[in-house]
Amino acid sequence: MASLFQAAGLEKAAPRPLADRLRPERLADVVGQDHLLGPDGALTRMLDSGTLALSSGPVKDPQGNVVGIFNSIWRLEADGRWRVVFDKGCQK
Repeated sequence: MASLFQAAGLEKAAPRPLADRLRPERLADVVGQDHLLGPDGALTRMLDSGTLALSSGPVKDPQGNVVGIFNSIWRLEADGRWRVVFDKGCQK
């Protein structure tokens, strides 16, 4: 999937907002929180085990216009069911 800047036809060397330039591209790029994100961190182990999943997509109004985006993290429970552990939406 193309980034916002690629979709707009901007070169990588084009000026970009500081937050975009500093945003980690991989989990390994995140600094700190080693107890969660380090090689033996809780989140890293869950991701490696396949028991977490991310879903995101558009939220549409009855006319079909995109009015927001949802982001959810799901966890595979012991009973084999997927349950939402984090759900966050944002307005467009």
